[in-house]
Amino acid sequence: MTSRRLLIPLLLLAVLMGCAPQAAPAVIPTVAALPTVTPVTPSATFLPPTWTPSPTPAPSCDQVILGAAQAASRVCADLQVGEACLASQLASAAPRAGAAAPVFTLPGERAPLSIVSRIATRAYDPPSFTWGMVRFQAAANPPGGTDPAQAVAGLIFGQVTLSDAENGSGPFQSLLLQTGPADSGCASAPLPGVLLQSADDRPADLALNGLAVRFQGTILARAEVGVALRVSILNGRAETSATGSRLEAPAGTELYVPLGGADGYTPSGALEIRPLDSGQTGFLPLSALPRVVGVGPAVLPTQAPITPNPVYQTAMPTPTPTLTPVEPFVGTPPAGIQTYQGKRIMPGSTVSGQVPAGGVDRWVFEPVGYGPESFDSFEVTAFGAWDPVLTIESATWGVYQADVNASEGAIEAYIASLAGSGGDWRIVIRDTEGRAGAYTLRYICQGPCQPPTQAVTGPTAAPAS
Repeated sequence: MTSRRLLIPLLLLAVLMGCAPQAAPAVIPTVAALPTVTPVTPSATFLPPTWTPSPTPAPSCDQVILGAAQAASRVCADLQVGEACLASQLASAAPRAGAAAPVFTLPGERAPLSIVSRIATRAYDPPSFTWGMVRFQAAANPPGGTDPAQAVAGLIFGQVTLSDAENGSGPFQSLLLQTGPADSGCASAPLPGVLLQSADDRPADLALNGLAVRFQGTILARAEVGVALRVSILNGRAETSATGSRLEAPAGTELYVPLGGADGYTPSGALEIRPLDSGQTGFLPLSALPRVVGVGPAVLPTQAPITPNPVYQTAMPTPTPTLTPVEPFVGTPPAGIQTYQGKRIMPGSTVSGQVPAGGVDRWVFEPVGYGPESFDSFEVTAFGAWDPVLTIESATWGVYQADVNASEGAIEAYIASLAGSGGDWRIVIRDTEGRAGAYTLRYICQGPCQPPTQAVTGPTAAPAS
């Protein structure tokens, strides 16, 4: 009976459970349904923040040319008599008949003149920032000699072809010179030509386009087709007897003869002695020569008689020129922007002047730099045994540097950043002991420069002070 009582509730419970709603069956997720996560491998390299430097400004053409001249004395050091040396890359050398082609591709490479028939240099090339320059050393006296004290140093630059006429007593003693026009790619480049310098005070004999020239010192030769052969005597003296009579040309003059003939390079007119043309002698790479010299003032032949035993003053450039602060001026000028009255020197010019005994000479200029990296550079080369002293004055700010004398010698250099100073400046030149003398002054702007606003010639208003 008891078991029957238990059975009835169990049956009722089973009936109730069968009538209850059934839960949905559980879904077991598959592997494909699970979300996937791609693991990221941590990097073992830490990259710090990067700094991009400001681009280096491209050099100006006058900086390239000045650098080539300065490098020539280094890469062509100890040049032997009878050798040519590539100083700047835009140049080539042609071999003589039957000779191997000279290797002439990198600065400092040399070739014997005995295997070279022609040397050609090229004008400034803006895309590559290069310029043509070759230095050579040819025997002068005696013929075929190898003594450096009896040689002539030569420097070819710009668009020039210099050929050996092969009728001299040694290689490159009889020369055919062909020079191109002014450099269209660089307004401050020297006119193309060849500088020739004798050893010490000994005479050297050469022929230029058939004109026999004996000289002591330093000369510059140019031969423009169908125009003229010009031999400028920068230092020392030269003479020729081409016309049947002996002509002597002192420093500050030039030998001038018209060119013509079938090739346009043959002397075809009367030989003259003229005053030196400063338009022919600007921006010369004189620092590339074995002995650094300056350019004497232009004179008439009767103003400078030939002396039997002339003394040539030479000097080396100042090793450490004075460098003033990068940004010397801030604020408004105390008396406004003013100008100086006087003779004006323009950037890129080389001028000459005279200092009287106990006196001074002055040149006015306008700084043309427009950034702190601009530098106005001056180089004064004195003639004779006197030491130049420079004073730099500003019409706006007054005396800036007094009695600059960085070198006890005939060459004085001064470099300053005068960007943004406004107004005219003046450079005053005198001798430390008050002696009279002559000099040349060269003015170059290095870095970002702009044309001056002042007129090229003529006086300007005097300063108020």
